[in-house]
Parts: sequence; C-alpha cells; structure tokens
Amino acid sequence: MDFNGGSPVALTNSPMSSFEASASICDTAGNLLFFTNAGPHFAFQDTVTGVWNRNLQLMPNGNLDSIHGGCYSASQGALIVPNPANPDQYYLFTMDCQENGHVGGFRYSIIDMTLDGGLGDITVKAIQLSDSSNEKMCGIRHANGTDFWVVMHKGWTNSYLAYQITSAGIQLPVVSSLGAPNNQWSGGSLKANKCCDKICHSTAPVQTMIFDFDNNTGVLSNVIQLSEISSDTEFSANCRFLYVNNHGTKMMIQYDMNAANIATSGVVIDDSLALGDATAHMALGPDGKIYRAKAWIFLDVINDPDSVYPVCNLQKDAFDLLGRSSSYSLPTTLINGLHGPCAPNPEGIEENNTEGTITIYPNPTTGIFTVQGTATEIQVYDLFGRLVLRSKEKQIDMSSYPKGMYMVRIGEVVRKIVLQ
Repeated sequence: MDFNGGSPVALTNSPMSSFEASASICDTAGNLLFFTNAGPHFAFQDTVTGVWNRNLQLMPNGNLDSIHGGCYSASQGALIVPNPANPDQYYLFTMDCQENGHVGGFRYSIIDMTLDGGLGDITVKAIQLSDSSNEKMCGIRHANGTDFWVVMHKGWTNSYLAYQITSAGIQLPVVSSLGAPNNQWSGGSLKANKCCDKICHSTAPVQTMIFDFDNNTGVLSNVIQLSEISSDTEFSANCRFLYVNNHGTKMMIQYDMNAANIATSGVVIDDSLALGDATAHMALGPDGKIYRAKAWIFLDVINDPDSVYPVCNLQKDAFDLLGRSSSYSLPTTLINGLHGPCAPNPEGIEENNTEGTITIYPNPTTGIFTVQGTATEIQVYDLFGRLVLRSKEKQIDMSSYPKGMYMVRIGEVVRKIVLQ
C-alpha cells in the first residue's frame, strides 16, 4: 500500500508471498527501500524467502533459507529498525514460528543501503539473540529520541525482553517477568501505542494483557488483564482506544484507555466476524486509520479510530487490494515513535495543554493550514520523527512537502495533519 498521496493506493507488483510475517521500510520521502517475509516454513520450501530491494529483486545476499532463523508463518516474524549510528544501515529482526518448532529463535541481520549500487544488501545475517521466542515483537522509540527498543516475548514464560538499540549496537535485554505465561498457542501480537507508554499482548488461550511501558528504562509493569482471547489488537493514534479482535466470540471490541476501569470499558463494535476477520491482524496506518487484514482481497478499515463507537466508523471490505490478498497479517513496520514523536495526536482533545485551546484547519490540507490558539513556536515532524519545519507564524505553507501525514507539535500539544 502506497500512502504518499495521503490516501492509500494498492500496489500489485510485489514478487513476495507470505502467510503472516512481513516488513517493509521507506526513506524519509516515502520511497521504498526494501521488504521481507522473514524466512521459510519448513513444510513449504517452495516459497522464496528473503529480502527484496526497491527494484523488487532479491538482494545479492538476501536469501533467508532454513538455517537463518526466520519464518513467514510467524505472526510478527519481521521488524525493521534504523541504526541510530548510521542512516544507511538497518537492523532486520526475525523470529521463528511454531510450525518450525521455534528452532531459530530470535535473530537480527544488518542491511547496508550503500551496497549494490545503492539498492542495499545484507552484511550481517541471522545472529541469534534468544533461542526462545513466541512469534511476537514490537519496536518503540526510546525516551532519548535517538535509540529504539525492540520488545519480544520469550516463549513458554511470562518474561518480556526489551533490547535497546543504540549507536553502540544492540544492548543486553531488560527483562520484565509479569502477567500470565503463554504456554500453548504462539500466535497473536505485541502492540505498543503511539505514546510509547503501553504495550498490549494478545494471545490464546491466555487472556489479553495490557502493560505500562517505560520507554526510558525498558521495563513493563502494572498488568491489566482483559476478558478477551484475541489474535491481535491495535491502539488508536491518540492512544485513547484499544481495538481487540476476539477470535473466540468472533467480535471486535473497543476499550477506552482513559476509563477508570479499562477492563470493563469494552464496547462491541462488530459482532459478526468471519473466521478470517477474527484471527487476522490490524495496523495503524500513517493516515491515522486502522486497517484489518482478513485473508481476503479487501481490508476492513476503522476510519476514525480516535473516536468512541459508533463514530469510530468500522467499514468492512473498504479497501480493495486489486486482486492481491492480505493473508492473515499486515507488515510490522510502524515503529512507534518512528513516524512522529512519542506523543498522542488527538484532534480537538486537550491533554496536558498549557498553550490554550489548539485547532488546526483545514485538515486534511492541500498545502496551507492555520494554527488557531496560543503558540510561541510550531514544529512539524515527518513520518520518521524528524523535525522538518519550525515556524513562529500561525499560517504554515507545506505546499512543497511530500504528501502524507505529519505531526504538528505546539508546546506539549501534538496534532496530526494530512497533506493531500
């Protein structure tokens, strides 16, 4: 899916096939760099697995064969993280799947984009970090604004390992042991919110769990257990709502993270999920909408996930993949804090607002927008969390900037703006 125009456009030229795991990454201008399906399923060796470049070709050293630890049937089998020390390098984290007996564990490779004439290649391949994994991981911006955390669940335990990615490399993990152990089914997901302070663990047969996350120390704490047995969850961009796919009851639930009792705040927004809908994954898009895979040629879309039901507006079969299929997952690419600062982006909602009431209009915009309210300085960030514009004027002209979603910070207030 190409979001460079503000609204997504289906792409149909990918040579890659994957049952679940996939990841991709673009440069700051929205140009594709590379993508992957993590590695092989031992029972289906005929599927090509590896890392493809922007020309849709396998990188010269891009093959990920059976000895390299990943699996395209791991629910979150691949994650790409920039190297804080080198803008031309990326870490590729991969995870083995239940069908392979998890024998590959949790591993990383390094892609250098200066190689192969700028198309990139793997220089370090499949270094094992943990021999035990459970198909789940997420990436989160560190509180220092430079480093990243990669958080994974250690199989058959209640331990979560948070690896800090620094300019000096991958550090030893911070271990948090809490909540119920996941001893059976290994699908599901770990999802972090865009505020970088919550992580949700969806799995079965254990019930869904929400944790506080300290993106300065890497520690998970304060577990809240929901009644849902889920295949996946996703947070809204303003961090207020959590959406849960309950594959037991075939329902989608919206939880209010601002409620006094989060566990009892659930509201059913869809009570007629087909099996593919109930077991499939969701992803927060750069346009602020939530997309749901369903092993079908369409995606479901929650058009306004920042709003309470029914205003959130779940629309089934809303995005046409033009003959391609989503299978059961969407790419694990939206590293929280990578596509904007670690802060909520509520529209029309005041939160720690010391600058008075802030309004941005028009939104979406074709280039020029106005900030209404008390503001001494306006900062605009791109999808990678990089500052692209700073102004003391309240009318901002972004006509020359690439189309897409940006984050506008005014003091402690953050809003999203879509440039069309």
